[in-house]
Amino acid sequence: MENDRNNKELIKNEIAEVMDKLFNIQIDEESLDEPLLGKRLKLTARDLVYLYFEIKNIWNINISEESIISGKFHTINSIITLIQEN
Repeated sequence: MENDRNNKELIKNEIAEVMDKLFNIQIDEESLDEPLLGKRLKLTARDLVYLYFEIKNIWNINISEESIISGKFHTINSIITLIQEN
């Protein structure tokens, strides 16, 4: 997946597949900026850990604690940006 990091659509589709596979959640355009822990997507803290490791493994990236604390792992769009920056 390393070569696809600049293609936002491919990243979005891959994250959508992960969300469906892990949590049975379908991602649409409206949910891209919804908080992962919010009322719409309703992920739990444990779900975020699973998502974190899945993203890390798929794109072979390191996601720093600072990135998570600063909100870069807060929405689907913020995760897409995080992947593109790594």
